[in-house]
Amino acid sequence: MHYIMIVLNKLQKKRGIYMEKNLKNQKGITLVKLGIVIIIAILVIAFIGRLIKIASIENTKLTKDNYQTIMDDYSKLKKDTDDIIYAGYAIMYYTVQDSMSNIFNSNATEDDAYAQVYGKTLNKLKDEGKSLMKENNITPKEFKDKLESNTLNNNSTDNNNSNNASQQQSYGLNQEVILTDNYGGQVSLAITGIREMSERNQFSDAPYTQIFLIDYTYKNISRTDSAYISDMNFKIVDEQGEVGGTYPNSVTLYPEEIISGTTCKAQMVFGVNNRSNKVKLQYWPQTGGSTPSAIFELNV
Repeated sequence: MHYIMIVLNKLQKKRGIYMEKNLKNQKGITLVKLGIVIIIAILVIAFIGRLIKIASIENTKLTKDNYQTIMDDYSKLKKDTDDIIYAGYAIMYYTVQDSMSNIFNSNATEDDAYAQVYGKTLNKLKDEGKSLMKENNITPKEFKDKLESNTLNNNSTDNNNSNNASQQQSYGLNQEVILTDNYGGQVSLAITGIREMSERNQFSDAPYTQIFLIDYTYKNISRTDSAYISDMNFKIVDEQGEVGGTYPNSVTLYPEEIISGTTCKAQMVFGVNNRSNKVKLQYWPQTGGSTPSAIFELNV
């Protein structure tokens, strides 16, 4: 009997050691599970926080003061989604529409171009952009591809990538420059005439010393989408190096959207502050950039 008790005591001790180890293992497993739960909770909270932030941005009315901040935040949160494309399409559609409507209004300001944007939420602009894209038979992918194409559009064939505009090749009257987009599509552009105008618009208070009527021709050589070049693509610089601007005088030839194989002859009017015998006309793509794509030096 004494022997049996010794054996039972040993078994009891082994069982206690086993239970202690098992308890430690269970505690370890519990801590691991707890850690996983905490990580998941953090991810869920972050996701919910992101959704709340998106909802807050999408339901905030755009104003002149908050526009840039909201668009920057929204672009980061909704990057590469159809939502940002729909809203962006509506904004571009309305700003171009209003800019064209005010082209002859000398009192128009930059705010006038956003008349149909300010006061609306991004949710509203998303819905309107979706409807506008449907009306114009364009998909988000097509619009995105077109934007990417235009970003690298209008580079002259000399492939001059210098950041110093003064080092770019200059073109004269009737000299043609070829502008090539990212997909190899090409558009040619030439300034074909420039003359000083004595006529003044009685409704304009722009104090320009000289007003010039400029003739230009552009041809869609091989672009798959349409080409359109207007005075919005140009800047004029006088002999003193001062930038002038457009002037609301009448023209007889207007720019048009043209498809491949089509040519358009158009006119535009610019003014300068300093009397000049020679001016520089810079061509800028619609998407902007750090330097003009072409510079024309013109005797007047």
